[in-house]
Amino acid sequence: MGWSEVFFKEVRGALLMVAALIATVTFSASIYPSGGFWQDDPHGKNIAGKPIMADKNMPKWREEWKSKERGAPRVFEVL
Repeated sequence: MGWSEVFFKEVRGALLMVAALIATVTFSASIYPSGGFWQDDPHGKNIAGKPIMADKNMPKWREEWKSKERGAPRVFEVL
């Protein structure tokens, strides 16, 4: 094996690792809402499991959620 074959094999492995990392981060960002979820609330003011941003600013949360719905599949198409 020549040096070029070894080099391209190493580069291919590194690119696959980077692509897997990008896919993982994108998937995680598309599933979890910004601000996180409400935790268990003994006082009953907040519903556990509901996105915090949806309670604080519903129009902004809807816009963000729609952009995530449109953007995540496109990233996976590229990969």
